[in-house]
Amino acid sequence: MSQTPVDGHYNDDINSFYVEDVCGESDSAYRFAYASILDQQQAFDATKAAYSRAIDHLSELKGHSEEQIRLFLIRSIWQDIQDQHYKPANSPSSPLGQKLGKLPLLARAVLFAVDVCGCTTEEAKAAFNCDDEKLRSLLVESRKFLVKEWGV
Repeated sequence: MSQTPVDGHYNDDINSFYVEDVCGESDSAYRFAYASILDQQQAFDATKAAYSRAIDHLSELKGHSEEQIRLFLIRSIWQDIQDQHYKPANSPSSPLGQKLGKLPLLARAVLFAVDVCGCTTEEAKAAFNCDDEKLRSLLVESRKFLVKEWGV
């Protein structure tokens, strides 16, 4: 286990929390990043940046539920995308990316946050700054697309 500096020293309790709870959300964070950006390297970099931010906020995150930790990571990745630190691929190379790339960025992000990463609609509304109507519309559009493209 690597040591994580907290407040200028190493703290086993915080390190355990980071490894067990925060790192436990890495699959969801990466899936969200990839579905949004459609580029493996940028998704990796965005996930890594979100984890760097999580380290800076470990004492605040400690004691929060896994859902709240996941939401922190998703919000962090989404903010970076909005700030254009990572730009969605125009022509993704993977077959999955090519199909998902047909959906608008916000629709992909909302779909993956809710249906894959497990965010509630309330969390998604806050993360993506959407009202109920907009969020429902995005989910309907995305889910129809999945049925049309893949029959799921």
